[in-house]
Amino acid sequence: MAITSFILRFGNVGGTARWVAKNYLRLNKKGVTDVDVMKEMINIRYAVFKDNSTKNKLLERLSYLDNLTDFTFSILQLEGAMKTGEMPTHLQMQAGATIMQELEKKGIPHTLIVGKSE
Repeated sequence: MAITSFILRFGNVGGTARWVAKNYLRLNKKGVTDVDVMKEMINIRYAVFKDNSTKNKLLERLSYLDNLTDFTFSILQLEGAMKTGEMPTHLQMQAGATIMQELEKKGIPHTLIVGKSE
């Protein structure tokens, strides 16, 4: 399991989580909603792509994404870095845990990592 954790942390999963955290902290300003920040991150990430299908799918998902963990997971799914249909559940859970750890290390507030509990 240690090698899997290492690969997740320093591969696409950890790198994408760190990218999300860095850009969220940079773009988050008073009076701007989290959804607006995520939209801006999507525009930045896919600005150079000719095919906007991934960008459009991610924008569609924003209506039900309420935290940065799910946002990061969606990026990885849509970009093909995580094929959840082929990936065992325990690895998906471990990837989710890695994303949360990386977001927390970068100083993302807990409610943005797991979503607001109601």
